Amino acid sequence: MLVRRPAWIYAGAALTAAVALSGCSGSGGDAAPSTAASAKVTINDAGISPKDLATPPALKDVEGARKDLTMDGQCDTKLGDQKVTGTLKSSAKEARDYVIVINWVHGSDVMGRAVKLLEKVQPGQEVKVELTTKLTKAADGCTVNVTRGQKA
Repeated sequence: MLVRRPAWIYAGAALTAAVALSGCSGSGGDAAPSTAASAKVTINDAGISPKDLATPPALKDVEGARKDLTMDGQCDTKLGDQKVTGTLKSSAKEARDYVIVINWVHGSDVMGRAVKLLEKVQPGQEVKVELTTKLTKAADGCTVNVTRGQKA
């Protein structure tokens, strides 16, 4: 069933749309600038990860190997220079490359990162490791990730 509407309904709808859109056109050059657009915005970046975090190298045929690393202590979360030491003992059946990543975190954001690549670690071999970084933002803990595989 076809419903016929008077032409004035369509004209009224078109006029309403034109008036509503004219406020968005930005073509009225004499309007005062919006205070929202000209106000300075300040962002609290205390919980935002730094942009210069170290990038871990890629491995092929990667597998988790956290159990192979024994840390000499806990991660410190104070601002400033950080150092974590430990021993990696390979449990692999053949020579493998290892990547150790320590992330200093605040909630779910990474505030600092240290990365160490150990190449061609032999089965049963023990390697002393030292990872360092500088924390410029507050952290409340750290996470440790160890993977092994072949350097990509």
